Amino acid sequence: MKINQKILILWMSGLLILNFALFQLPGVPGSIPNITREMPNALIPDMQLLISPDAISLFLSQIGVQGRWSYQVMHLSIDLAFPILYSLLLFMFGRILKQKTGVPINIIGYTSLAAGIADLCENFTYVYLTHRYPDQLQSLSYAASTFTLIKFSAITASLIGLAILTIHYVRLKKAS
Repeated sequence: MKINQKILILWMSGLLILNFALFQLPGVPGSIPNITREMPNALIPDMQLLISPDAISLFLSQIGVQGRWSYQVMHLSIDLAFPILYSLLLFMFGRILKQKTGVPINIIGYTSLAAGIADLCENFTYVYLTHRYPDQLQSLSYAASTFTLIKFSAITASLIGLAILTIHYVRLKKAS
């Protein structure tokens, strides 16, 4: 049985929106409000483009015991699903545009896959760093920051690729 791509994209988009909403709901274990309860203005490290090991340690100290527990829960639940959902969605959009434009390679598939893998590596690194708190693991903190930079770079590359393919597709449609 062949699944309609449009229906699959709608389902994936709905799941991504639901997943994103779970990050924001105060009653959800692992949500941002639960993580930052002790320090409401704290910025989550994996949502910052560049962060130092000292800033990661400061964040973990500021959010307290309950915040650290919620931070680990986030990475093992809500933020475990998030990179899978967005990378699959970007991959599907890239695949559809690749087929419609006749572009021979799905570079968006590769960049979206790289983003998802980097995001998952980042998540597991933060779980370990949080588990080992108050130990400061400099090398792993740098690794987490590097995974974050790769994640954001790959997502940006995927979105730029999608924009370029969309423009190419619109031009092809106008020419025919």
